[in-house]
Amino acid sequence: MNKILLLLMLLVAAKLSGQEEVTTAEIHNRKIISLIYTVDSLDELNTIQWDNIKEIVKDNDKEDKIAIGCNVKDENRKECEKKYKYKFVVRGKSEDIDHTITIAKRITKAIQKL
Repeated sequence: MNKILLLLMLLVAAKLSGQEEVTTAEIHNRKIISLIYTVDSLDELNTIQWDNIKEIVKDNDKEDKIAIGCNVKDENRKECEKKYKYKFVVRGKSEDIDHTITIAKRITKAIQKL
């Protein structure tokens, strides 16, 4: 009788401890540190919505470093040549997002004039 009672208490204890809630993942902070646009032609650079970048990085800390860039594919490339005709990356901090976007815009305009 003692063995049955002991076995019953062990099963109840195992069942109670097995019902603990276990968290498998917690997301506390969302950070975007790099945003690179890849386009097929220079004309597609005009379709970039620069104001949306501010919304994308709004959850970053002020000191977080970010990179904004563009890759323009080379339509005339051969297998052994470079994949992109033009390519650039502008780096800055999240607190200076306006300045970083301004530089990226200027570079895209300069590339389009080439």
